Amino acid sequence: MSALLVLTRERPGAPPPPESLPTARAALALEAAGVPVLFGQHTAEGRARGLRPTPEGWVPDELPIRAVHDRFPGWSWPAPYRAALAGLPGVPVGNPPWLTALCRDKLRSQRVLEQAGIPMPPLEDEPAAFRERLGAWGSAFLKPRHGSLGLGVQHVRPGDPLPERGPAHGTQGADPMLLQRAVPRSRSPHVAMRLLLQREGSIWRRPPVVARISDDDPVVNVELGARAEPAEGLVPAATLATAEALSRAALEALLGAGDASFALELSFDLVLDDADQPWIIEVNPVPRGRLRMLAAEDPGRWGAEHHRVCAAPLLALDQLTQ
Repeated sequence: MSALLVLTRERPGAPPPPESLPTARAALALEAAGVPVLFGQHTAEGRARGLRPTPEGWVPDELPIRAVHDRFPGWSWPAPYRAALAGLPGVPVGNPPWLTALCRDKLRSQRVLEQAGIPMPPLEDEPAAFRERLGAWGSAFLKPRHGSLGLGVQHVRPGDPLPERGPAHGTQGADPMLLQRAVPRSRSPHVAMRLLLQREGSIWRRPPVVARISDDDPVVNVELGARAEPAEGLVPAATLATAEALSRAALEALLGAGDASFALELSFDLVLDDADQPWIIEVNPVPRGRLRMLAAEDPGRWGAEHHRVCAAPLLALDQLTQ
């Protein structure tokens, strides 16, 4: 009997009950259908050792692996990530490592999208040019090249400090900084959106879009205090349609950069300018769907959709590797 592996970084202490974790709840549904799912990072010779969610709780187990759902912060902890993948030679990984690495690198992914004609705010990667660029732009965002969860992102104006390196998660210590021109937004609130595209069979489905709103901080990030709301009804329908079209064009460009047979999901961060036109500012290879926040506030309305979004990658992997 082979299993799916949710590749995660192990942490000290006992994990919460499986039913309290969205991806583990999805794994429980697969377990009921006869598809075992392991969570962990220890692999060797095509097998993995980890914890298996069951209705009775977590059970230690070791099984051969037929596919990997990659939820490991591989850039932040590269050594254990490489070791985990090395123990699973030939086992398909969704999203494939090349795609995850491309999208984690905010400079490389933007250059790929620019070459495909996707409009994005200009990006400067040479620290020696930061001050001149900022003077010409008037307003910009300084952010780590491989950042996540808003770590180190700053809104800057001419005269502000412009460090060459910034904070990084895990073992990396520091990360080169990038300067990205701010999308013009002179009125409040500041609005950003996270648009998720997930593979379902031969199509890519768009779940409900989550808007992030900040009344006074241009760094619109829920990890930094912005609130999350459903985008439908808040953002003009034409804006949502444009955002989806841009994201689908960006998806096609990114998937064309390699073998995307096991690509499963990408999320796109967009911000709105004064005319409510959306601009993609970056792509996330390991999406943190803000539906979780909506589901916590209104489970009756959003709980089932949140569960579906968490289950979709596992279901897709199961179908692709039957």
